[in-house]
Amino acid sequence: MASRFRALNDLHEVSQADGLVTLTGKHGALELAVLSGGVLRVRMAMRNRLAPYQSLALAGQPEPVAALVEAHEGGLTIQAAGVTATVTLEPLTLAIGRAGGAVLAQDIENGALGDRIVVRKRQQPGQVIYGLGEKTGWLDKRYRRYRMENTDVFLVHPGITATTDPMYASFPFFIVHSAAGDYGIFVDNPEFTEFDFTRADRYEFSAPAQTLVYYVLPGPGLQDVLRQYTELTGRMPLPALWPLGYHQCRWGYKSEADLREIAAELRQRSIPADALWCDIDYMDGYRVFTWNNKGFPHPAELTADLAEQGLHVVTIIDPGVKVDAHYAVYREGKRNGYFVRHANGREYNGAVWPGRSAFPDFHAPKASAWWAGNVKRWQADYGIAGIWIDMNEPASTDMSGPIETARHACGKLPHASARNTYALQMARATYAGMIEHDPDSRPFILTRAAYSGAQTVTAQWLGDNSALWEHLAASLPMLMNMGLSGMPFVGVDVGGFAGDTNPELLARWTQAGAFYPFYRNHAIAGAIPQEPWRFGPEIEAICRRYIGLRYQLLPYLYNLFHEAAQTGAPIMRPLVWHYPKDEATFNLHDQFLLGQDLLVAPVLYPGLSARSVYLPKGVWYRWRSGGDDLEAYDGPAHVNADAPLDELPLFVRGGAIIPMWPLAQHTGAIDRAGLRLHIWPGRGKLDFYEDDGNTRAYERGPQGWRVTPFQVSATAEHVTVKWSAPRGKYADARTDWTFVLHGLPEREVTLDGQPVAHTYKTGALSVRIPDDRARHTLAA
Repeated sequence: MASRFRALNDLHEVSQADGLVTLTGKHGALELAVLSGGVLRVRMAMRNRLAPYQSLALAGQPEPVAALVEAHEGGLTIQAAGVTATVTLEPLTLAIGRAGGAVLAQDIENGALGDRIVVRKRQQPGQVIYGLGEKTGWLDKRYRRYRMENTDVFLVHPGITATTDPMYASFPFFIVHSAAGDYGIFVDNPEFTEFDFTRADRYEFSAPAQTLVYYVLPGPGLQDVLRQYTELTGRMPLPALWPLGYHQCRWGYKSEADLREIAAELRQRSIPADALWCDIDYMDGYRVFTWNNKGFPHPAELTADLAEQGLHVVTIIDPGVKVDAHYAVYREGKRNGYFVRHANGREYNGAVWPGRSAFPDFHAPKASAWWAGNVKRWQADYGIAGIWIDMNEPASTDMSGPIETARHACGKLPHASARNTYALQMARATYAGMIEHDPDSRPFILTRAAYSGAQTVTAQWLGDNSALWEHLAASLPMLMNMGLSGMPFVGVDVGGFAGDTNPELLARWTQAGAFYPFYRNHAIAGAIPQEPWRFGPEIEAICRRYIGLRYQLLPYLYNLFHEAAQTGAPIMRPLVWHYPKDEATFNLHDQFLLGQDLLVAPVLYPGLSARSVYLPKGVWYRWRSGGDDLEAYDGPAHVNADAPLDELPLFVRGGAIIPMWPLAQHTGAIDRAGLRLHIWPGRGKLDFYEDDGNTRAYERGPQGWRVTPFQVSATAEHVTVKWSAPRGKYADARTDWTFVLHGLPEREVTLDGQPVAHTYKTGALSVRIPDDRARHTLAA
């Protein structure tokens, strides 16, 4: 028999203390708190008391601000920090708005359906939905239902399709956008939250919990909402430079000889790369923190040799610990009670790669510290540069009883409340171990499963995709929505993981992947090899060129990572991020912006030699490998962009300042003194950030970083570039600025009104100016 909806009503007892406004009744309770920036926290229960609130997602414990509470007939109004929340008692509803403005989020009803607390809100015409983390489908997430339950997709589904749900990771956060403005909702319930956007005039979310907790983020713009969300859940730390390079991986590199061969091919073929990855083949019987001595007899020597070639070694580490009395890691974990147990106290065991396996209780501090110690030793003993955590939903086939009966946090937390945060806690323990190993390092971790807040310790790839054109196309809206969910350091397996790729698909995917935040070619065991040289000289040359272009663009990309670390902004952005009132961008899912200034339009279907590209308002220049700098377009407009196999349609915004380094084979070989600032006529700015790209010196004061502000403006006659004295005192080998002014005829160039020497080639003026850390104006 279907459950009947029970409305939350009759909450007539009102109390106010410590910034909290609480309404209670015989069969329910509601607590409201306004936080800094006008964020509203709502806690709701279908009984007369609220369960204690402890969040694993939050970066801190936000304190309520003082609020003005006014009672009125039928309810009350709360005002603070620029927002107003109006409570109507019968039926119980909330109307949340900005002070003096329109209502943002208007309840229809609140209550329970079975064991789920349900919130139903109105949706206005013209509003679209973004976020929700790792979800399939287009950019706009309307007209679908979604469930947050971390799932090993290939264990449950035969393959990922446009409607597969749930996925590996859970980000219970979404943004409601329209031309009039934005607001966000973050449901901070690790239980299996569900979202229903199938109706045009309303949406609902629910969780099977004693108390449902959600935050309303008032915006008013997209960028404000994401800033507010990442103030709550934390922001990505600035990564080292090397993880931003190209990574080569395969399930099937079974020996030191395999890795040395791949390294030799990369270097001999001049294909830039910064990392080689070890999948599960390197382990002894798939036991974590071990080596297969037959295939990898000298791992420390191997990692040292590869490091000399500028190649960092990343190893996979799964949570499943083989049940083996002769295996030290298992013995230690069992002896100290570090593994997840059933409610009856019996150790939970599931089948994973090593067979029967136990799972560390990452919600227990002592177990997490033990894991961190293993990670510390792993790095110290073998020179491991990065760690790849996989199978951490957790993925397993039950052997000792259903995982649903397992208990976490030393028996205090049921599995349904711990599953979605299991990978988050594993990533935190891994990060802690890496920091213990080297406190001055910037740890690099890649995870498959995640929950809100994971961006503070790990990057994420979107799991086991396939070598399908459909999956190349799907990567764009999925990665953009990951960025809009506070997780900016993301990517997918270039070329496709499962199945056999083909030459055209690899070329097109390598082109697109060059602009992903995380860039890794990875394939399943048994599939045909898909390293860049495997399909002949033509495909190899295309891959080499776009991998090389990424390395040249690394200073631009690094600046975007710095921005993400400071504000929570995505790196790979939907066009709506910068053009929020342009309705043509609202569900534009087959192209994206890298930062504000590069518009990337990958070819996503086979056999095409051209594609339609939407250019938003402004002047856009086609970026071609041949250097044709005068091909300009006025937006908004749809243009037909030619795209032969060796060319990805790429456009640069008028007014852009794009910093580029000379081509190098790895980040450690980059000639930073050779920096060039490429500028296109228009209006724009760049706060150019610099640090050592490796240590945490940038956190210790202005000696460790430097920001130089640049501005460009243009008239019909002139392009002017201005820059000021930098903030910060970081200094490297660079002693000058080299400006490349594109789209201009041969003409005089002046610095502070005085002529300076320049060169001219292919529509671009090049000028070299000493960097004296002073204010200057360059004009041409």
